[in-house]
Amino acid sequence: MFWVTRTICEKSVTYGRCEHEWRQTRSRRTSLTNHGCTRSRSLDAVLDILANQHRRALLEYLMDQPGNAGPFEEATKHIVLRIGQKQGAQPNHDDVQVALQHHHLPKLADAGVVDYDVRSQMIRYHENERLETAYERVGDLALD
Repeated sequence: MFWVTRTICEKSVTYGRCEHEWRQTRSRRTSLTNHGCTRSRSLDAVLDILANQHRRALLEYLMDQPGNAGPFEEATKHIVLRIGQKQGAQPNHDDVQVALQHHHLPKLADAGVVDYDVRSQMIRYHENERLETAYERVGDLALD
């Protein structure tokens, strides 16, 4: 089980990806479980995850960390620096944080790729051979 909390107007939303359970609750902390789902990610899902440079930079950061986990703030800094190196100009730090919190982390959590604990501000990557193989190949394409 992993924890994801999205607080909207003092409510938290629970996402259950495998059984498509979308529930709202008033608790401050809710869980997202994979319900024992062991399906491998489809090629389309893997490519969708890797289609965004913010998500690729986040995965790069997490895969290089001990225990595949790191603090949200450090991940944000890494993404800002990495995108800045590739584009020649650094994106706004606050914009990257907002995009991570409201788009990229929920998308990755829904796919079962990461856990994000809002209270501790820690992000943990779950190793996935298919995703990592695709990540390496996409990285090779970026070098060409």
